This record gives sequence, C-alpha cells and structure tokens, in this order.
Amino acid sequence: MADRFVSEKELDEAKKRRQEEWEKVRKPNDPEEMPKEEVDNRPLYDRLKEVRDRKQAEYEEEHRFRNMVRGLDADECDFLSGVEIFKAKQDLEKIKEEKALLSEIDRAQARKNAEENVPSVSNLRVKPNSGIAHKENKQAAILRMAVKRKT
Repeated sequence: MADRFVSEKELDEAKKRRQEEWEKVRKPNDPEEMPKEEVDNRPLYDRLKEVRDRKQAEYEEEHRFRNMVRGLDADECDFLSGVEIFKAKQDLEKIKEEKALLSEIDRAQARKNAEENVPSVSNLRVKPNSGIAHKENKQAAILRMAVKRKT
C-alpha cells in the first residue's frame, strides 16, 4: 500500500531530473524552466469515454462509404444499356467484316488453285490400253487412294 504514495522529496527529485533533461535539449528560444506537464483532473470514466468515442468515430469514418450503396436511376440505366447496344453492334460489324475478308481470301485462293491445276492439252495423254485385263486386289486399290500425312 505504501507503494502508491509518493513523498514530497521524491517529487522534488523527479522535478530536478526533468529540469536537467530539459536543460540538455532546450533551445535558445525556449523558456528557462521546463513547461509543466498537463494534468487531466477528469474522472477516469470521462477519459475512457472520450477515447472510446474517438475510436468509434474513426471506425465510422472508415466504414462510411460502405453504407452509401445505392441503385441506378432510370437515366443511368438507359445510358448504360445504350453503351452496351453500341458495343454489341460494333462487335457484330467487326465479325461480319472479318468473315467477308476470310471468304474473299478463300475465293482468291480457290481461283489461284483452279488456274494452276487446269490441265493443258499437251499434258493430257491417253494411256495405252493393253488387251489383258488385270484383276486388281480391292485392298490395293483402296490403299492407292489413301493419302499419307506427314508427321
């Protein structure tokens, strides 16, 4: 119980120590004596209530924007749907244009292949038909028509 009470002598010693520390860190334009510590004489309940209220206010400030959710009004909905329709039309036009270009490329390539593969009269030869009819193996005929892919 004696630990809770402080004698006048101990208070004076603590004050002298603080004054010596003040002299070490004091600047020329600071006062000679160390400023007195502010003593809060309010009851503990009031001090704790102030701290609790301050923390509650900070919490509410942080979470204030979370509670500000609102729906879209009619004008905003109309605008956003218009933007969506516009983008859909642009995408559709782009797809149509790509398809048209691809079909044009396919047609040009087909024409080029057709021109290259047209047999000329000089290339046409008649195979001499020998009088003997060969009996061919059906399996061999099927394999001759097969195309082997390069791997």
